[in-house]
Amino acid sequence: MTAHERWFLGGPPQQSRRIQLLCLPHSGGGASSYRYWLEPLSDVADIRAVQFPGRENRRAEPFVTDGDVLLHRLTEAVMATSADHLALFGHSLGAVMATRLCMALEARGRTVRALIVSGHAGPTTVSGTSRSQTAQRFFDVLTNGQLSLADALVELGAMPEYVRDNASLQELLVPAIRADLRLIADEFLGTERVRAPVTVLAGVDDPLLTGLDFAGWRTVSPGECPVHWIPGGHFYLADQREQVAGVIRRLLGHHTPLTANADRVSVPPSPAAPQPADAAGRRPR
Repeated sequence: MTAHERWFLGGPPQQSRRIQLLCLPHSGGGASSYRYWLEPLSDVADIRAVQFPGRENRRAEPFVTDGDVLLHRLTEAVMATSADHLALFGHSLGAVMATRLCMALEARGRTVRALIVSGHAGPTTVSGTSRSQTAQRFFDVLTNGQLSLADALVELGAMPEYVRDNASLQELLVPAIRADLRLIADEFLGTERVRAPVTVLAGVDDPLLTGLDFAGWRTVSPGECPVHWIPGGHFYLADQREQVAGVIRRLLGHHTPLTANADRVSVPPSPAAPQPADAAGRRPR
């Protein structure tokens, strides 16, 4: 296995008429989750889960806590493949990294068919750059000094209680979470737009998103930016696999190989999916 191939669980994306869906993990997470979460999509796309250093089959490697370094290495790994029908999916921290990866790939001339961001509110402007509202919520809780890291993550809905109560699982996950929190601390999206159509997925009962809005994603998107609300909390993906797959399947179903005169494929919002109740994209009550 080459250095570039290690970034993709199950092998790197291939040159194919099928969509190669690159899936970026949540904070502390590994690529293997996507084998279960998005398995129902295997009829329409090849699921290519991205594995960050320091976790699962890459546990022997040191964590990368500099977002620019992580992005550069991942971009090089993707550029080394022959895949030409790429789409990106990122959940929580993965939503930010997927957006940055989309920008980097497009800057290198690689077309991205769709960018799907999940479990993450839109960026907000801080000193001329776009910073994560969701990351700020993490730090507001994690730096108050009143809760342990595990308890704070449970309160935020970012860690199941059974993980907090299992010392062995904590030993596996907490180091990765700490590394990713250092990533989140300085993570900005920049001010440029992507060319790929952007779609947002979110859990209706996600405590990380309460009171936040998704309007900031429109500063990244080239056009329409539909929000699809899915029943569940921050990890709605585990319990709503079929509904999530249905939304993504409809999105990817609009994608066909591009002609020489086309610069992107439009993804209209699905009429079957619930839309946000207000212009800011806040979740429905």
